[in-house]
Amino acid sequence: MSLAIQEALMLALLFDKPLRERFLQNPVTTLNDYALSEDERADFLCIRTDGLAFDANLRIDLLLSQMAKHYPLSMALQSSMPEGLEALKAFIDLEWIKQPSIQRPMLFGLHMKNLFAGADEQATLMKAILEAELAMTYTAAQLRQAVRQGMAILDERHGMNEVPDSWSTLPLILAENTSVSVIPLPYEQLKQALCPYEGAALWHHLSSTPVDSGFRNTLLATPDMRLFVAKAVASDISSCDMSVEFVTIELSSGFASLLPHLDGKNSVDHLLQQMKAAGAQPSLVSAIRNGFRQMLERGLLIIA
Repeated sequence: MSLAIQEALMLALLFDKPLRERFLQNPVTTLNDYALSEDERADFLCIRTDGLAFDANLRIDLLLSQMAKHYPLSMALQSSMPEGLEALKAFIDLEWIKQPSIQRPMLFGLHMKNLFAGADEQATLMKAILEAELAMTYTAAQLRQAVRQGMAILDERHGMNEVPDSWSTLPLILAENTSVSVIPLPYEQLKQALCPYEGAALWHHLSSTPVDSGFRNTLLATPDMRLFVAKAVASDISSCDMSVEFVTIELSSGFASLLPHLDGKNSVDHLLQQMKAAGAQPSLVSAIRNGFRQMLERGLLIIA
């Protein structure tokens, strides 16, 4: 019995739409391309054509509901585009499903990046939101891999870290599995506006009620750029899966040019001294110092 061949064929019938359509039109001819026994051919010829199409759509819907956990904002925005949902469904194909499960979310996000390919301001803002979710998806995947390899541990605290009095004189660096992005509006404001539900429920909602393009235009019409910093944390591990949460902070977008200076060699005091020498106002210096302290308290920055 060629079980591997049967499994490959069944997978192809579900996720290779052209092949499935050929099979539905002429199953006997389609099966000639596969080394099946007579009994195996008979099994495939008994497949109900309406049931096969229903099963394929059901599985695609399930996979998209999983992707909505990684890209809630971007998928909501994509739903507001002409044929936006169909473009997402079209990407769930045989080539994508054959990839390792840990890689599929990143590949899906890169596909959406191609969909947000316009050069106008709205497309640029949507790409910025997608870049933030892509970065979070990447750090979550890196964390999952590290935990599986025994190189990272479960973090159940998510609390505030103790900060030594001398923290501003010490060299700091961004914590592992931490992403830095600039987004056009506060993250929670975007979530509340675009995502009335979470995960699978969000995808089902978007399928029946896509985001209105006019609402999208109004939402993004007046950007309030923010630096969005998110650290992936393993919060729960079961026998078959691992939950990843994010510790986040939002700061003025001006921090985007300052953060790279904290590279494990420089301290906050050193950076602030340079800013004072350049004429920065005391209030600005104090706000920047406080922002970096908050990042250190939440574990987004660490002492090198």
